[in-house]
Amino acid sequence: MAAIIQLRVPATNATLGATVASVPEISMEVEQFANGANEAKRPLVWIRAEAFGDVDDALAGDPTVAEHSIVSEVGERRLYELAWADPEGSIFATLEEFGGHLRSAALNGDEWAIEVLFPTRERLSRMYDSRADDGIEMTVDSIYELSDSTPVQSLTDNQRRTLETALSGGYYDIPRETSLTDLSDELEVSHQALSERLRRAHKHLVSTALRGHSMGDAESEPEVTRP
Repeated sequence: MAAIIQLRVPATNATLGATVASVPEISMEVEQFANGANEAKRPLVWIRAEAFGDVDDALAGDPTVAEHSIVSEVGERRLYELAWADPEGSIFATLEEFGGHLRSAALNGDEWAIEVLFPTRERLSRMYDSRADDGIEMTVDSIYELSDSTPVQSLTDNQRRTLETALSGGYYDIPRETSLTDLSDELEVSHQALSERLRRAHKHLVSTALRGHSMGDAESEPEVTRP
């Protein structure tokens, strides 16, 4: 049966590590991959940073990046198309080598948080054993089989802890009893990193529910009538 793995890889030892180390408070999220002219897959990556001039300089000097170009700019984010200097040496190519299909990849502080679907548990195991033999550091948060009853427990530890803290602190109450700033101070993460973590956790919970999970004791919303 198909299996999904959620793992973390240190950014400084992986793809785009030099860029992450050079630009303070940078955040990244892989949007998708597109086939380039030579059939090498080129990632589209959303990047948020205080100064995009620093991002462009960092990408230009990053040994894992051969080319970069701006595709779009929306608010405080830019969508970049990248070309790897060593396409077969990227962490994403490593996962694909064993039949993995990337579901999500985002930068959390100094780590890449990655979710990958493998057609079989055996392929996932081969990937993990191979990376361990190569000395590549990976932290596995969860592994679960893909089914109609995929558990909510597939949230990462950080996502679950963040949601629990937000819930107990009254972040979801109406009116709210705490703010993102208060939560970021309590969890000792930046406001931006906390916002991105909550968004990913919410996306996972919503997609899980829409795949067939019961909404359980969901609170009903008040009826809204037009004046």
